[in-house]
Amino acid sequence: MIGALLLALLLMNRGKATNSNLTSGIGYFLVVAALIASFFAYPRPSPEQKRDNFRALLDIRRPEETTRKVFEFVAGMVFFVGSLLLFLFLGPKYVLVDGRLYLGLLYAIPFFLLASLLVPQLREFNRYPLWANIAGRLFFCIPAVALLATIALVVNSAPDQSKYARVVTCIGKRASRGKHPNYYVRLRPWNNSAREVEVDVPRDVYVGLSEGTPLQLTTGQGRLGLEWIRRIEIYRPPHYL
Repeated sequence: MIGALLLALLLMNRGKATNSNLTSGIGYFLVVAALIASFFAYPRPSPEQKRDNFRALLDIRRPEETTRKVFEFVAGMVFFVGSLLLFLFLGPKYVLVDGRLYLGLLYAIPFFLLASLLVPQLREFNRYPLWANIAGRLFFCIPAVALLATIALVVNSAPDQSKYARVVTCIGKRASRGKHPNYYVRLRPWNNSAREVEVDVPRDVYVGLSEGTPLQLTTGQGRLGLEWIRRIEIYRPPHYL
């Protein structure tokens, strides 16, 4: 359930950043599904039932297996949470110009889910009901996709030294809700392009913007050919004092 809520938060934030109603909708669906699933946790089990459920969850059949099974469980949780946190931390640092590429992460999850059927270590999920079998495999597939995406972003952007400056025009802006809102600007990166992108900007840049304000967009070509945003700021003409 915690994993579903973390994934929902990731999808909702990404949906807002890319202005994708589909991505945001999937995130909200996961929140509702997690809340509904929480209702089935009642009545609360007794201590003996909790102990039996814990052993069944970790597939502990003999007492001497407890230490190894607990270690494997903790390692799995670290892998799950750590991969998502890395993506949430490094993703905004290396933002791709083409936000549509992030939808590839959603398309990759079903592929990884099918590929998990070939992993011998995951065959133990076959003994659970279908919903638990799929949930267990998603527990490994989702962080695997996030981790590979993070590695791709870092390899593409971190060592890249290329810089290309373009003057673009602000065609809209918005701010997210909350005590610490994020600020987004909608623009067209290139002339004669009908495609629009939405990128997050610092608050001082956001405040000084209005529709039609020119912006200087500094991008990197990317080692993997994925163009990414280095910096975005209000454009100052050379003769500006």
